[in-house]
Amino acid sequence: MTPSLRFLNAVTFVLDHETVFKRGHHGDYAQAIAENVSGDPGGVTKFGIDQRSHPNLDIVNLSLIEARE
Repeated sequence: MTPSLRFLNAVTFVLDHETVFKRGHHGDYAQAIAENVSGDPGGVTKFGIDQRSHPNLDIVNLSLIEARE
């Protein structure tokens, strides 16, 4: 099933605001990193997806394709 344009726009918005990249690699989603911010109840987060909300996902190794799914 092909995602709708509305969904793709929403994903792009989230990725632009929530993705953290290795230093010097901004915008290269292959260089996205997981973060664990102290005080953030979601725990480890990557691409705006947190471990608390998705306990069965391997957030650290989450790919861009898996995040979009």
